Amino acid sequence: SIIPETFSYVTSELLDLEMPVCSFNIGAPAERIGQYKFGHLISAIDAETAVEEIVNFYDQLIATDSIVVL
Repeated sequence: SIIPETFSYVTSELLDLEMPVCSFNIGAPAERIGQYKFGHLISAIDAETAVEEIVNFYDQLIATDSIVVL
């Protein structure tokens, strides 16, 4: 979300399932994702930046065998 949120059920579910998750660095979910081992905070609220950082985060997870690709 590009609007600061106080809580996110989707974020909570992803963290509980130990799934990778990216977020813009705003709101309460960003605080949790920033401390999460499979989390990445996107540095700017911008589509081009978001795509670039998500792809780089995914590549990093693959390179370190942190996730399984089906």
